[in-house]
Amino acid sequence: MRLQRLVTAAAATALGLGITASAAAAGQPVEANNQPQLHGTTYHLQNNLNAFGELTPFFDAYDGRVGPKVEIPAGYIYDIDITQRSITMDWNTDPEWDIFEPYVGGLAGFTQEEASALPLADEYWITFGKPISDLTFSADESMPLVPNVRTEGDYTLVISVPGGTDIGDGINAVINIER
Repeated sequence: MRLQRLVTAAAATALGLGITASAAAAGQPVEANNQPQLHGTTYHLQNNLNAFGELTPFFDAYDGRVGPKVEIPAGYIYDIDITQRSITMDWNTDPEWDIFEPYVGGLAGFTQEEASALPLADEYWITFGKPISDLTFSADESMPLVPNVRTEGDYTLVISVPGGTDIGDGINAVINIER
């Protein structure tokens, strides 16, 4: 009887692994129920300068779909990757982006102290094609850049880098996504 239970348990485990492998091979998400289910979700990304409460688009918007790893094409200050569990923002090390260093607001001629005191931010608005209200987004505090993170309504995540914040090569951020 004990051997039969062991064989049954082993068969069930093998069957479960086979189903998981089949789903993965078919490109379907294989996440535990407590993991975010963003795979396949569309998104619209817009970088905005938020100055005194006025949003001004800073670069062209980008539309895409969340997959195992989605890299936003060049053309942003950050190389942005979106996965089901995180959003990474790595400073674009191409020398053409050096004009934005060393802090948010420096390009506009503000001192770092002035920029820090102003209602000024470099913001990344990501509007998903499905509600994200059941997810929690948090900046990884162990990273060199720890932006403010908030949601606007049920569909939009805003990653905000306040005026005066140090930016540049090696100053990267990770936003964790949890259910």
